Amino acid sequence: MTRISLLFSCIALLVVSCGQPKNSKFDIAVSFDESVSTKNKDGRLLLMLSNDDSKEPRFQINDNDDTGIVIGNSHVANITSSI
Repeated sequence: MTRISLLFSCIALLVVSCGQPKNSKFDIAVSFDESVSTKNKDGRLLLMLSNDDSKEPRFQINDNDDTGIVIGNSHVANITSSI
């Protein structure tokens, strides 16, 4: 009986956690002008977020609990697309 209730609880937790993600009120777009280069660019885009204004977010990324947030993605983009 205990195994059945544990199995049911795990399945219920899985179903609840697989819901649709909430829509964000923020939208971040990055692009570059053709005057920068007419060739495609490739590389990494890192977005660093922090709620501490005392120094730049790039200097706040570390292994502590109060670290900033880094979100990254690799891209190959042409001059007409936004990343």
